[in-house]
Amino acid sequence: MATFSTVDELVRILDDDPRMAEALRARVLTRELLDLPETVARLAERMDEFSAAATARFEQSDGRIDALEQHLEKHFEELDKRIEALEKQIAELTKRVEALEKQIAELTTRVALLEKQLAAFEKSVNARFDKVDERFVKIDERFDEIDKRFDKLEARVDELDQRTERRFQRVFDDLSILRAAHARSAARAQAPAIVEDMGLQWIRNLKVIDILNMIAGKDTSDIPRNLMRRFRRADLFVETADAQGETCYVAVEVSYTADERDTDRAITFAGYLNRFTQRSAYPAVASLRMDNRIEGLVESGTVFWYEMIPEDLEVD
Repeated sequence: MATFSTVDELVRILDDDPRMAEALRARVLTRELLDLPETVARLAERMDEFSAAATARFEQSDGRIDALEQHLEKHFEELDKRIEALEKQIAELTKRVEALEKQIAELTTRVALLEKQLAAFEKSVNARFDKVDERFVKIDERFDEIDKRFDKLEARVDELDQRTERRFQRVFDDLSILRAAHARSAARAQAPAIVEDMGLQWIRNLKVIDILNMIAGKDTSDIPRNLMRRFRRADLFVETADAQGETCYVAVEVSYTADERDTDRAITFAGYLNRFTQRSAYPAVASLRMDNRIEGLVESGTVFWYEMIPEDLEVD
């Protein structure tokens, strides 16, 4: 294969031999090289388009940047105004702080003086308290003596209170007995009205002898003695007649305030009357007031309640 020493020599040979130039052109120039001018032209067009788009975007960005700069400029102006106002406030605060520092210095001096005065006063007070303590010791000794005397006095007062309480209790018990007796007397006097309110006709109030005759010869072994004794001394037993003229009985318990104990006794004693006489017997209570726990028995008709009035218990 031929070799060439310089490019000029190669050019000269190609100019002299057109066939060699054509052969060299066919071997060296590929399809890509031949299309290179067209490719470069397309790239140039795209570069122009990109440049135009970039220019437009840069112009748009410049407009936004200008607007942003104007906006920031306004904010910077406002910030400058605020900074100036803050600087004025800081200057005023600085003056106030300086004034406060002077006042603090003065107060520190006054506090130091007060501490010295307080120390002297405390020393004086402690000395006086020592003397006062001595006097309090003597006073405590006197109070101890007084406490001992009070203890003895309280013991005597307690004893007196107990004696007085016992006396008052006896008086109260006596009064309760008298009140109960008076209430029973009033109920006996009101017996015709009591049984009339029950729809019965009064015949007589039974006495103790009537009750003893009623239970004579009857088997009472199943009845407790204390209950039997209470039955014989019941508040009021009334012999009555019903609408058909048949004899029947009413057992009446009397109190100031009728409660469950009264209704229980009235029901029990009415049962005894029925047992001993083989006649109908009805329970009743007579009182000024009624405990709300027996309202159900009264409302159901199990026990009749006769409401007494204060005038019934007045002493003539």
